[in-house]
Amino acid sequence: MSKVQETRPVPPISVDSHFHVFKAGHSLPGARYTPAYEASFEAWQAEAAAVGVTHGVLVQTSFMGADNRLMLAQLALHPKTLRGIAVVTPDADLKMLSALHAQGVRGIRLNLAGQSHDMAQWRGASTLWDTLLQLGMHVELHTDAGCLPSVVAALPLAMPLVLDHFAKPARVSVHDESVIAIGRRIRRGGN
Repeated sequence: MSKVQETRPVPPISVDSHFHVFKAGHSLPGARYTPAYEASFEAWQAEAAAVGVTHGVLVQTSFMGADNRLMLAQLALHPKTLRGIAVVTPDADLKMLSALHAQGVRGIRLNLAGQSHDMAQWRGASTLWDTLLQLGMHVELHTDAGCLPSVVAALPLAMPLVLDHFAKPARVSVHDESVIAIGRRIRRGGN
């Protein structure tokens, strides 16, 4: 007679798809603001655990720009439960993006909030877009309210997009220009 081995169900995975970690008083020169408080990984972890969240996507903050060191340090400490979204410059190349990918980064954040939404420097970033597609990465897009349509139109159609903060439409309506731009991109075969 064989013993029946007891199996336990695998617990479900719950993911917080957007959270930040930062230090009080730290920002790059010229940043929109400098936080007066800290958002530690431990504080996020306690809040997440309390509601059953087991994994997270750590998104680079606007006020630290392309200085991804704090985010990458957290990814290194928690490689099984965290993935990251980095900020890079338009000249990011295969070597840089491959290194970020190897460290758990799965997308870049194009953070235009509080800045110019002129996409001239990004339009010419074909190496960046090609490399992101090659690595299976996406672009997380953060714009000011109502500014999404022109930015979306400037990005390659094949580039998978995640729209930060619900895409910040100017108004909650199916007739809002941001909502229309997203629908237009989807109909054209965009991601």
